[in-house]
Amino acid sequence: SDLHDPSSEFVWEFLVGSTVLPSPDGRFLFVRGESGRYVATTAGDRMVEVVGQSHSWSLDGRRLAYHSRGHLHMLDVETGEITLLATPGSYPAWSMTDPNILYYGKNRGPSREEFDLFQLNVATLEAKLLLEKRYPLSPMAASPTSEHLLVSNAGDGGYSVQVLDLRSLTDVGIGTSGYNGSRNPEWSPSGDALAYIASDGLIIREMSTLIETKIVSTTSELRPRQPSWSPDGTRLAFESAIIGVATEVFMVNSDGSELRSLGRGRSPVWLATNPNDPDTRAEERSWGKTKLDAGRTK
Repeated sequence: SDLHDPSSEFVWEFLVGSTVLPSPDGRFLFVRGESGRYVATTAGDRMVEVVGQSHSWSLDGRRLAYHSRGHLHMLDVETGEITLLATPGSYPAWSMTDPNILYYGKNRGPSREEFDLFQLNVATLEAKLLLEKRYPLSPMAASPTSEHLLVSNAGDGGYSVQVLDLRSLTDVGIGTSGYNGSRNPEWSPSGDALAYIASDGLIIREMSTLIETKIVSTTSELRPRQPSWSPDGTRLAFESAIIGVATEVFMVNSDGSELRSLGRGRSPVWLATNPNDPDTRAEERSWGKTKLDAGRTK
């Protein structure tokens, strides 16, 4: 739906619960749901099924890194060409400033829960060991400045977030309020803040000061999850899911003001149709199962 226009446009239909990951240039969508994994155009004219897990877009929006059966691969979404990048390799996180991919390599620890962290130069396919036997297998995300690495863990003890400073290779903010038990972490477009869901609401953490601010509180009528930043970093969209109540999509300013509902829907993601054009308007697409006549969605 275009936030400058109250109408909504139907593009693709997927099952409820699908996760949507737009490419940085806004041309493609990676969609993961119960029916499979797909790469689709935002124009709605082409869709192909893909394989693998933990997909990560390149900065140019043309390549998709993923792991499959313990090997690291890269898909060129325009040509369909697949390149084997590293073996073993899993949970890739593409750098947003250079042609490098961070990934987990060979496990050399005493248990299966500790893996080496590598950095791969995609142009030369040269891999460099960054840290030995540090991390369990968990999704990662490099900050837009590539200065920090976000590791989100979901284990028997609940959810937790780790942030690694890639310049000093040291942990930042581990064990501070809100990190243990947090989930759905998302970098701001500038990389200077981190939004995540804690038990008491939607939290924003400034990386320079490590100050946390709760901008939306969890209540009996509002339970935020899956936050998504607007391309200019001034707003966030999120879904609220309460048992027995229809899931809604909300939008709020990054300072917590002007909280409002956008209607029924799930898994909101912001889409920049052309991030290189300063006049580009941001669009938000809420992917749900609510349908109207003629296949349109609300």
